[in-house]
Amino acid sequence: GQVCFRLPRLRGTDGVIVDLGANIGMTALYFADQYHPSRIICVEPNPNNLPVLRQNLAALGPVATIIHGAIADSTGTVAFDSGAATYGGTIVEAGDLVPSYSMTDLVRGYVDPDRIRLLKVDIEGAERMLFQGDLEWLNLVDNIVIELHAGVSHEYFEHAVSPFGLQALLPGSSYGNLMTMAVRNKS
Repeated sequence: GQVCFRLPRLRGTDGVIVDLGANIGMTALYFADQYHPSRIICVEPNPNNLPVLRQNLAALGPVATIIHGAIADSTGTVAFDSGAATYGGTIVEAGDLVPSYSMTDLVRGYVDPDRIRLLKVDIEGAERMLFQGDLEWLNLVDNIVIELHAGVSHEYFEHAVSPFGLQALLPGSSYGNLMTMAVRNKS
């Protein structure tokens, strides 16, 4: 299913790729192979996925940074259901505590002063947390590929990203994309 992430504009890029919801790292490996980033930052909340993620990305060496945590509306801890399928864990009322990061703090701690050439988001319904509060970090993002889950519409996503110069694209648009995307308008 890696063809989901085909982004013609990114060919041969360097820069930073951020993978939110890295799972066991297969998409990160694909991105590393296709786009040769200087760094790829993988955020994964499910502790059961971390050993396999580390093993799969070991060959990338210092290019890969693995962060155990969930993206949320603030930095601290959140309850996470890690008993679900490895790809389907979600932030819940009561569950295993995992570190949480606001995107602002993640960018400040791991990305700055670079730009995010590509932000991949597959966070099982936490998209609303990602796009709440201070969204200035979106000024540093050139491309987004995102899986929207129930309760998060294309219109919601578009409303969040368009003030920051990103054009939201529905799946099946002229890019031939299978996922919802946003691309920075080149002026």
